[in-house]
Amino acid sequence: MKFGRMLFFAAAMLMIGSSCKKSEQIPSLDHSLQFSETYCNDPWSNDIQRTDPDFLKKLDAWLEAKTGITIPEPQLKFHPGNAGTCSACTCKTGNVLTIWLPKGVDAKFTALGFK
Repeated sequence: MKFGRMLFFAAAMLMIGSSCKKSEQIPSLDHSLQFSETYCNDPWSNDIQRTDPDFLKKLDAWLEAKTGITIPEPQLKFHPGNAGTCSACTCKTGNVLTIWLPKGVDAKFTALGFK
């Protein structure tokens, strides 16, 4: 009887664990880089419109094409303290992109302006 309960518990845990989607898993924050978005002076500005509804997916593909490195989809968050007071191309929008990387590939992304 005890074995049956343990088997049921193990099966339940396997089903719960396998039902998690990759997109719901949050990458470890121990190795990330950030980029402060500008109005139109980002390396991808000629290829991707920042107002595109699929911006993050397209940016993910763009970064992979430029660096050859697959990363989880970037996250974009607004930080009011990071916003500029102008709307020129080089002014910051207040949006900060965060990407998570495998160790040892920072140089390819810092060359694009990530810090």
